[in-house]
Amino acid sequence: MRAVCTWGEGPDVLLVLDGSEVMLYHEPYHHKPPRGDSVHGYVSDGSACLTASEALKLAYQLVEAVGMCKELEEDLEYYI
Repeated sequence: MRAVCTWGEGPDVLLVLDGSEVMLYHEPYHHKPPRGDSVHGYVSDGSACLTASEALKLAYQLVEAVGMCKELEEDLEYYI
């Protein structure tokens, strides 16, 4: 998976899957996944268009999520 800068009219950043598997889902009713019913599938080829601000927000959220995962892994190692 990689991100590339696009130039011209339209989105600023293109997120390219390049063979990385991503699960996409749609929630037709009930609770949101993973608790509830959903229709889902895996995509390994394709791309997503993002504005510069959307890309920055996503980058920040990814860094925050990685930090939380690292903390949980360290805590788990401590208790094992």
